[in-house]
Amino acid sequence: MISINNFMPLRVLRGGLSVVSSLAICALIGCGGGGGSGEIRQATAAAKGKLMIDGKPGDGAMVMFHPADKKSKSASATVDKEGGFQVSTYQAGDGLPPGEYTLTFEWPDVNPFKSQDTIPDKLKGKYKDRDNSKHKVTIDKGGKDLGVIELSTK
Repeated sequence: MISINNFMPLRVLRGGLSVVSSLAICALIGCGGGGGSGEIRQATAAAKGKLMIDGKPGDGAMVMFHPADKKSKSASATVDKEGGFQVSTYQAGDGLPPGEYTLTFEWPDVNPFKSQDTIPDKLKGKYKDRDNSKHKVTIDKGGKDLGVIELSTK
């Protein structure tokens, strides 16, 4: 009789199956839908607005919402071609937890026809510093329409 331990192909196969089984179990445990980080999601409230830059829609600009306590999760929004935006924290358009926020803005100057190591900010960093931002907002449980926010590149 041949022992499995002495027959190399079967020993390798058995070891390979152990690895595959272990990976499958890890994948199943990690697929709980919560991102695997153990993060506790806070209830969110819808928040939207419109961003105009030099009187025109800020298509492609980023609006970042930094919580006042600096410990909670930040949220963001990308401005559409009409200037509108909806805030996202955990998934697209879900809003953000109620609270006080400081807003910062960036407008990436992306050129699809040019290789770019760094992407310049069309706002030249003017609205990027959260500690000096004049744009603050309070979001309550019912959500908030921020209206029109006007920025200038000058």
